Amino acid sequence: MSRAGTHRRGQRGMTLIELVVTITVLAVAGLALVGTMGFLAANNSDTVAQMQAQAVADAYLSETLANTFAAVVSRNTTEGTLRVAVAVTSSGALFNVPAADARRVDVTVTTDSGQRAVATGYRLNY
Repeated sequence: MSRAGTHRRGQRGMTLIELVVTITVLAVAGLALVGTMGFLAANNSDTVAQMQAQAVADAYLSETLANTFAAVVSRNTTEGTLRVAVAVTSSGALFNVPAADARRVDVTVTTDSGQRAVATGYRLNY
């Protein structure tokens, strides 16, 4: 015999504690996601600046090496917010090349945040 009101057909819905636990878990997961997105966004801007600096360094190196041997000289300039330094030195480090006929070209590009990109090449007098 069953009494009226004590017979359950099935549990329906969630208890208040289950609801609070679910909301808490979702809130913690959301905060972790937002924190990760902020970290990635901050690092992405540094990566973009580093890639731009390297592209500028490569372009200046190509331009400098395209000049005649006599026209390859050191210089400092700015490219937007980037500082560009082209250093030209005599180099005797190349096999079977006289030191007077080889110049090492180092292009250093510095960003506003102090990151550096370097490109190095050699110009020979041939």
